[in-house]
Amino acid sequence: MLPDWFSARLLAATLDHRPAALVSARSAREHVADRLIRQTRYKASPEESDRDERFAPLGVPCKSGPRCQKNEEGKSMADVTRTDLTRMSQDKRIWSAATIFARAALAAAFLSALADRFGLWGKPGTNQVGWGNFETFTQYVHTLAPYLSAKLVPAVAWGATVVEILLSSALLLGVRIRWAALGSAATLVVFAVSMFIFAGYETPLSASVFTAAAAALLLALAPPGSYTASVDHLHESRTEERGTKK
Repeated sequence: MLPDWFSARLLAATLDHRPAALVSARSAREHVADRLIRQTRYKASPEESDRDERFAPLGVPCKSGPRCQKNEEGKSMADVTRTDLTRMSQDKRIWSAATIFARAALAAAFLSALADRFGLWGKPGTNQVGWGNFETFTQYVHTLAPYLSAKLVPAVAWGATVVEILLSSALLLGVRIRWAALGSAATLVVFAVSMFIFAGYETPLSASVFTAAAAALLLALAPPGSYTASVDHLHESRTEERGTKK
């Protein structure tokens, strides 16, 4: 006896060409035959029944696919995966590691720029050196802010340097992290926009200045209790201890 799916395929193959009035009926028969083939294959093959429900034919409910199986609590794999991701996003250890990494990366970027403008990475014109001395950095500041007068450019250059020193120190030590992160985001956005307008749109994109600004903003929006390994965390712990003793 021939299998059902083979008989259905044979029926579809033997349908002859009909006049135009019968084309729609023939197409409907072929569609039914194809659905019958898929359904019989899906039901007959254990390997097919274990596949994801995306491969299940129309009209056949997903009964034993991996994502359709329910656990003792009545939840499918998709529900469990969603719950696991929610738990991970609320895990303080993950947030602590992420904030420490963001603080270190932002502080390293500021400190590297500071070292470059003071000649610690090498002399001007050498490899992997952007400025090499403070005079070259001052000229670059004038490039990013051509609307400033020549007398104000050195003051702005020193002001930016002081701000970067304060921000990098606060991020490394963990002092007022939320405010330091907001200040870092604002400073980086100002640099990025100035570079985009006056130094070419490709410059801040290649230097990932917008990316660093976004990372600083995410650091500022981290949930409470995420800033471990910091002066802020130490201060909060001591404050809580004093409150419990009283």
